Amino acid sequence: MSQILSSEGLQFGSKTVMNLFSKTEEIDDPGAKLRLFLQQMRYLVVLDGVWSEQDLYCIIKALPNGPPGSKMIITCRNSSVVLQNHLGNLQPEVEECTDKILQWCRNQPFAISAVGSLLAEKPQTQAEWEDIYNNLGSKTGPGFILEIVSNILQSSFMDILNHLKSCFLYLSIFPPNYTIQHEKLIHLWVAEGLAERYARSLTMEHVAQSYLNELISRNLVLATEREINGQLQSCCVVLHHVCDYILSKEENFITVLESDPNQRTRPAFEKIRRLSMLKADCGLSLLKYLSLRGSRNTTVPKSIRKYQCLETLVLEDTMVIKLLEKEMCVLQNLRHFSVSSNHIGGVMLLAGNIKALSSIHGLSLIKVKNNRTIIKALGELKHVRNLVLVDLETQDGKELCTALEEMKHLSTLDIRAERLEFLDLDHMRTPPHYLQGLHLEGRLEGLPKWILQLSRLEKIGLHGSELRANVNPLELLQALPYLLELDLVDYYKGEKLIFTAGTFKRLMILKMEQFTELNSISFDDGAMPRLRELTISRCPNLSSLPNGIRGLSSLYKLDLDYMPHKLIQLSAPSDGPAYSCLQFYKEEFSGDVHALPF
Repeated sequence: MSQILSSEGLQFGSKTVMNLFSKTEEIDDPGAKLRLFLQQMRYLVVLDGVWSEQDLYCIIKALPNGPPGSKMIITCRNSSVVLQNHLGNLQPEVEECTDKILQWCRNQPFAISAVGSLLAEKPQTQAEWEDIYNNLGSKTGPGFILEIVSNILQSSFMDILNHLKSCFLYLSIFPPNYTIQHEKLIHLWVAEGLAERYARSLTMEHVAQSYLNELISRNLVLATEREINGQLQSCCVVLHHVCDYILSKEENFITVLESDPNQRTRPAFEKIRRLSMLKADCGLSLLKYLSLRGSRNTTVPKSIRKYQCLETLVLEDTMVIKLLEKEMCVLQNLRHFSVSSNHIGGVMLLAGNIKALSSIHGLSLIKVKNNRTIIKALGELKHVRNLVLVDLETQDGKELCTALEEMKHLSTLDIRAERLEFLDLDHMRTPPHYLQGLHLEGRLEGLPKWILQLSRLEKIGLHGSELRANVNPLELLQALPYLLELDLVDYYKGEKLIFTAGTFKRLMILKMEQFTELNSISFDDGAMPRLRELTISRCPNLSSLPNGIRGLSSLYKLDLDYMPHKLIQLSAPSDGPAYSCLQFYKEEFSGDVHALPF
């Protein structure tokens, strides 16, 4: 902070200003010097990246009130700093309530500013602040805070096009504070017809994604989690109370049906496109999105053939193991079929279903064991973007490669072999050009040579490869120009792993687990200049930190999990030499570590 207030840290442009500043040279205190300098001037001070209330207090204390028009602009990532700026020093009895208020505000500056202005006029007592907090979501509570915040968001809402308004209002079907999975929301919007394609080159999913990006940019939707490449994983409404408030002014956008047998009016069920919860015997011929949860049946219901408009079918925590040909062949509009990761081990798809699914974009957790005809037929899925196949056998490799060459739009590929089977995948000449994510689970003689052609690959996971010690495990991987995340589990049986200079230039996350023979890791100078997170787990013969770890200048997180006790002791926060090397780049050592008992 002394650097900020010192004369060396301030930059002034004109000779007049420099002459005025020279008159303060006799004053030693930088804060007093700055205050005297600005006393007779109208000023604009911009503070970018204020991290703590203490820093903010020191700066404000050094600034005079100034003539009318003097202003200070603050940017920060810590929401409590903003609230502190409104309220001054907080009394201890209101600190707990302050945390709850910040949570209600979702750390959004406009909401914090509105609430802070209201709290500044109130005494700092627990009862007073609890009363304000309990009425934040009320339209009639103290200060009408909901209406104040709603008016701020209403301007963003009214300024967007009508199709974006519908997408935003649709979010009100989710419970308050509900985290919405990005992929699920996109599929729901498409199923509801809320995405309007404006170019042939764009899919409906791409259009829906652009809508979501627009809502995020206008602070109507909050991105809660992103991939390492910036792609959205999940989101939520910024302030659900505000969404409800805006929704209350829109007529008949969403109707909730109660399971009341005395209900006199019944809606036209044949017009329903998405069903969330329904207890009635009716036809759903226009249904587009269906999620089956907790079903104990081993096949999908035969009634599914009625839903010829179905676009998305999701199986979550079910016992379904086979999709019958007669039931599936009528679903010619199906775009996404997914099975949750906690499913019993995949779903068997019959070869006769494939032609009917020629429009599908996503197909996950499909079991292909003892079903080689399905592997041949996969080549018909020319529009598929995401594909997950399980229980492959060594003999399936060549036919699978032939099918994959036909999938020109494939973006993510996940292939998992049957236990102890090898993945024989080195039979492709032209792999999918747009592939960004690749996961291979199974034993490998070596990495497929076509990996070198994947110039857009950003994320790769290699599990159970068990490469022999005489194989160079990094030769192909280090040549990938845009690789951001590398996840290696039981990948290599050698004793040494060397990351050479100038390699993995964009890699940001590296995970290494279950390298049972590994006793040495080295990072040459210039290797992985952008690496941010390093995880090393279950490597029982590794007793020291990697050589050259000091050279990873961008590293800020190191996780050691189930590692030898000696290594944990060396690396834990202490005065030891290993940890002092970590302090070189201000690393935050992972607190959740488990040491092996040796």
